[in-house]
Amino acid sequence: MADWQEMYTKVMELHYCTKATYKRAACDEHTQEWTVVIDRDG
Repeated sequence: MADWQEMYTKVMELHYCTKATYKRAACDEHTQEWTVVIDRDG
């Protein structure tokens, strides 16, 4: 499973963090853009 996940993130050009904690998210209704705050290993 880990090999597949690593391959998928490379193929899709995604940034993947395994030790990330979600803090908060907010959507700006005017611009329709999201801001997400995460803690990546401190």
